[in-house]
Amino acid sequence: MAEKNEITLVADTSGDPLKMALAVPGVKILFRQGSGRRQEELLLKYLDSMLAVSRLKLEDIGRVVVVRGPGRFTGIRIGLTLASVLKKLSGARACGVTVFEALAFQLMGEKCWRQWLSKNPGGRLAIVVHAFRDEYFAAVFKPGFRQDGPEGWFSRPQLLDFLRREKKRSPLLCAGSADKGAPLSTVLDEGEFELAPHRKSILSASTLIKMKGRASLEPLYLKPAKYELL
Repeated sequence: MAEKNEITLVADTSGDPLKMALAVPGVKILFRQGSGRRQEELLLKYLDSMLAVSRLKLEDIGRVVVVRGPGRFTGIRIGLTLASVLKKLSGARACGVTVFEALAFQLMGEKCWRQWLSKNPGGRLAIVVHAFRDEYFAAVFKPGFRQDGPEGWFSRPQLLDFLRREKKRSPLLCAGSADKGAPLSTVLDEGEFELAPHRKSILSASTLIKMKGRASLEPLYLKPAKYELL
């Protein structure tokens, strides 16, 4: 059996679908993904299932990584609560990452990013994530996985203005997704903006397993909870 410190649980409850994975080094990585209004029920169902298949207990988990935002207010709280409970229950190391950090980490490990950057020295990566209706979250990263300026919450016109300003500063590759996981090409004109391949812009739970994350479990909401559709 793997050492406790090596067993990692990850969860992205910031949006739909919910994504989870349990990694037992040298043995297996179990993945679970599903959609539903009551994410807390799905989370517990998937967690029980993965532990049962792996013949593990909650106390065996040595590390937990969760997405701390931005996204659905309720979903973010569910993920952070899971991390806090495991930290207290089993002494697991609890880490939080933002959606921006996770997608930037994922994209910057891809060949498509390295090829694009070789043709666009000094270029940067813009992560765009659908928020609600015609609104989006966005952040920009420099090569080397360094966030360049604060993240923001934008209407679509504001997002376009933001990306145009950033594009004037240096070449910009945009990655992420539109409403319900649709390609960014449904929101951004490919004639004006360079877009990363859509399949590379969908966050994978395996990416969270590879990330170190921060000890902070401070939520990143960006928009007030009153705007969430309940």
